[in-house]
Amino acid sequence: MRGKPPGRRRRPRKSGRGFPDRRALPVLTLAGVSLAVVLVVVVFLVREHRFVASARRISAVAFPGDTVAVEVAVTPRERRQGLAGRETLPAGRGMLFVYPDTRPRTFTMEGMRFGLDIITLSAEGLVTGVVTKAPGDAAFETAPARYVLEVPAGWAAAHGVEAGTRATLVGP
Repeated sequence: MRGKPPGRRRRPRKSGRGFPDRRALPVLTLAGVSLAVVLVVVVFLVREHRFVASARRISAVAFPGDTVAVEVAVTPRERRQGLAGRETLPAGRGMLFVYPDTRPRTFTMEGMRFGLDIITLSAEGLVTGVVTKAPGDAAFETAPARYVLEVPAGWAAAHGVEAGTRATLVGP
């Protein structure tokens, strides 16, 4: 009787690395890399959702002399649109641009129909700069900012807001 003994199965040959078949290694590597990419994307999306949800809770920015009710621009699309195309901005109102990090920001007055004070704020709420811009002014870079508040031109000077002024973000 030739062949394998009855009742015993032949085990697959192992490669030197413990894999049953070397051809499986690229497939397993691809699966592992794919899983890692999916996890990174999920973590990013969860963080982004939390960031946006947290920013949407801001309803005003309070300064020592006054408070500005704000619309929040947190997504890239909202920040690109900003206040462009509007006829005016009511007194006591502004737009707050919220970013996930602190660095200089680039703004343009393209599409604006009225002048603005652009107030930059650190993550701690300290005013890092105030610039007044007119409709049609060229693109410009701000002081490093985590938040940028746009209010009608002249508002900052009228309320004593300048670099070093402390602001508080107000939420519900």
